[in-house]
Parts: sequence; C-alpha cells; structure tokens
Amino acid sequence: PHARACKLRGGSTHLRRSMESVRSNLSASAGGARKVAAEPCKPEILQTSKTVDLRGLVVDPGAGHAEGDAPAALGSDLHPSAADDDAAAKGAPVESVETQSAAVSDSTTPPALEEDEFSEGYECLNAGGSEAASQMEVADGKTPPPAKILPDCLLRTNFSALRFRKSCYFDATVRHGVQGFVPYNHMLLPIGFSSPEDEYCSLCNDVCLWDVAAERQVELAGADALKLAEMLTPRPLAAMKIGECRYAMITDEAGKVLNDPIVLKLADDRYWFSLADSDLLLWIKGLAVAHQFSVCVTEPAVSPLAVQGPKSLALMRDLFGEWVETIKFYHFREVELDGIPMLLARSGWSPERGYELYLQDESRGDELWERIMEAGKKYFIQPGVPNQIRRMEGGLLSYGSDVTCEHNVLELGLPAKWCSPDKAADFVGKQTLQSLIAEGSPRRLVVGLEFRSGGTSDLGPGPLFKPWSVRTASVKEAIGFVTSVCFSPAIGAHIAIATLDIEASAPGTVVTVDTARSGPWEAVVQKLPFLPRKA
Repeated sequence: PHARACKLRGGSTHLRRSMESVRSNLSASAGGARKVAAEPCKPEILQTSKTVDLRGLVVDPGAGHAEGDAPAALGSDLHPSAADDDAAAKGAPVESVETQSAAVSDSTTPPALEEDEFSEGYECLNAGGSEAASQMEVADGKTPPPAKILPDCLLRTNFSALRFRKSCYFDATVRHGVQGFVPYNHMLLPIGFSSPEDEYCSLCNDVCLWDVAAERQVELAGADALKLAEMLTPRPLAAMKIGECRYAMITDEAGKVLNDPIVLKLADDRYWFSLADSDLLLWIKGLAVAHQFSVCVTEPAVSPLAVQGPKSLALMRDLFGEWVETIKFYHFREVELDGIPMLLARSGWSPERGYELYLQDESRGDELWERIMEAGKKYFIQPGVPNQIRRMEGGLLSYGSDVTCEHNVLELGLPAKWCSPDKAADFVGKQTLQSLIAEGSPRRLVVGLEFRSGGTSDLGPGPLFKPWSVRTASVKEAIGFVTSVCFSPAIGAHIAIATLDIEASAPGTVVTVDTARSGPWEAVVQKLPFLPRKA
C-alpha cells in the first residue's frame, strides 16, 4: 500500500488534496524527483495565482520512544515500541509498535503558504500570515478565518538565537536543504527537507537519515545508578543486561508522565536515559541530591543519528559488516566507523526497520553524516525527519502532544509490566498509582480514530491548532479530544490520535469530532496501532 500511495496522480480527492495541503507547508527541495517503486513520488501540486510569504510555526511531536507489543507506544521523537522483552531476548520476531520521545516535529518554519490551502500535516499545523494577508481573498472567493492566521509576533520569533543549541549535524542539514527547525530540548530539531509525503515515500520504500541529536541523554553513573534509575520509572530495570534498551515512562508523585525515554544499560553502574522534550535532567538531579545517592548525573556529549527504512539493514551491513543483522530489536553494541566512536542500536521512531547511531565524538558529526549519505546513494537515501504520517499509522504517540504531564501512566494502554505499581523496587508515584487502580482508574484512554468518508469538505478535517473536541450521539458534552491528525495513504482515510473517556474508548465506537474545517465529522475508535510494524 505504501508504494501505491506514492503514485498519487490517480488517487482519491482526499488523498491528493490532503497531501497538497501538507506540501503547502514546506517548500519543495531543489534536488529534483527521485524514483520510488515504478514512478517518482511527485504528486500534482494545486496551483494558485497568489502566495503569501510566511514564517509559520508547526508544532508537532515531542520526542519519544517505545518498545513492545502494546496497543500503542509513546514517541517523543525517535524511538519505536518494541516487542515483548522476553520474546526479543530469545530472538523471536517482534510484531509490535515502536515509540520514542525523540522528537521529531514540533514546529516548523515553512517559507511560503498558498492562500487557499491550510495545512494538516503534522500534529499541530499552521496556516499563517500577516494581518494584510488575512484580508486577501482565496481562489473560491472566501476569506480565511482570522483565527487561522499567525500574529506578527510569531512571524518575528527568532529561533536562530544562541540560546537554541545547534547539533553537530547542523551544517550538514543546511547543506542538504533543511527547510526549518523547531526548538527541542533547548536545541534546534529539523522539521523537513522536502515534503511530508515525499519523506513518507522514502521511509516506506528506501532509507532516510534523520538528525535527532536533540534527543539528549541523561547519564547516571556510580554505585547507586541502578537505585536512582529504578526510582524514576514503574518499569522494572534491574533485570536489564548490558547492551539492552528498554522503553520506560517517567512518573511524578501523582503518577503523571514527565517523559518517555529509552533507557540504555552501558555497564552495571552506568545508564543513559534518551529523552523526549523536557528538562528531565533537573528532576533527576533533584532526586539524586534529595536521596543522597552516590551517583553522578550529567548530560554527556552524545548526538544520535537515525537511519530508518526497509533498506537501512543493507546500508548498515555495508558500513559495519554482516554482524549487524544479529542485533536484536532494542539492543545495541559499541562500535567504531572510520575511528568514529558510537553506539549502534536497533531502534527508532518509526514502524519501519531502523537503527540509531549514538555519536560519542561530536567533532566528527559532519563527517559521519556525509559518510552515511555517500554509502546510502545506491539505496536512494534521503535526508529527512521523523515522519508524522508513518508514526501515526504505527501507533507511536508523541510526548508533549498525544501524551503530556496531565496524563497518568495508566491511561496510555501500555502493558501492565511497564507501568504496574506492583514493581518490587520503590519509585516516584507508586502509592498514588496503587490508589488510582483501587478507585477504578484509568478513567480515560489514548486511542486511535479513523474518520468516515462524507465530511463536508474534500480538503479534509483541517488544521489542528488546538485539540478538537470529541462527542458521542448520547452525550452532548465533550468526552475527549484529538491531539494528532493526518491523512494515511496506506489506510486511505484520515486518522487521528485522541484521549477519550473510558466509556467511549472501545474499538468500533462511533464518535463525532468537531473539526476545524469541516465541522462535526464522524469517526470510529480504533485500537492502536492502525498498522503493525514492518520489521
């Protein structure tokens, strides 16, 4: 279905117009079309006589990771959800979703936006312009609603200031045509190189290279490293082996989610927490000081690159050797490439097969980027960013969007062993979660929605500037809200991720979503993921 989705010319009106709407948010790269499957991934673009020059902000996913055969896994930025730990340890095939709080799109700076199109591409899309632009008529004679126009203060927001750190791949991403950045963990995270649909095609058919250095690490090193690590999460970590990764939710005293990192065990007294977008370093330092743990808590100079897509294995074999195929899902190995030190992990914020390279010498970031791009030419490698369309199809939740510090960990639909208050070791929020379960929690769940055909606009439900209310026929009040929406080429429909009251969360339940463009639109609750992971 993905190869077929790339041939957009003969597609449905929803697919063509929705993709055009997304494309209007990012200018096309100058590299020209590349062959994907039998035809280039080059949809027809809706042409208009006028364009408005904009610098918009597109807020999207946090960064996150997840592993497991859970109905859904979080994804802040870059990591997927893994299969059952025991099955993975035994080398059994993994058929679950991945997630990472890694971060992938949070915001974007599109250079131009066609007046008659409002984007609905990533999690929170933006259709903006100056006050004068808001008065211009679109092709059909209608005036865009003022609420969908960005104020001048946002247009003038400066994200190039020194307070936003640049990754060691920054110069390389600029050379290769990055179209904008979003602040993430006090760094700049790329938000696109071509268009979401072109990057979707590359991810589904070939291989992509992502700068995810904004997925920062917090290192715990010392005699009490494991004690502190266990205190942070309801996920048991004591049985982890050196070279293993594990998706772990971080909870506060109320059982609410503070982050959803991937934990990597480098030694018996050394762990990395690979973070989504939040200042978790300060929280961890505070706990270490308060409990007088013998541990050093730091942010090491480590900058991950993600290599994702079905041809990622072949590329990694070319670079590192045949042994790469033996790395199990959510495991890593310390390696070197031309003397460049890194950890090579089989993980990533995508339902496709993929790897993450945790660079440990940031002075060689540019060199590593170009080395991978050169080796990947025969596999049609393209620079890109974590793709929101594909991550939603795979049920990967975005920390900061689909999951926030207002969600308790029981509401995410994760396997019980990942978030059970029955864990032997103590952790922050343990007693609260025990009380919540005794009281009947969870009272709501994060679920998927598939929109039915027949909306009032052939352009789709519209831009998601703020959460859309969800209702049922029997309840007039809102019973939940939508946090992510996109058109899925593989499914052939608009899909969304939402938080709903438990009474309306069963798969097959019909709900009504108050969309931005099309008003009330029926959707059906789906179990996440929408599609299984491919490798």
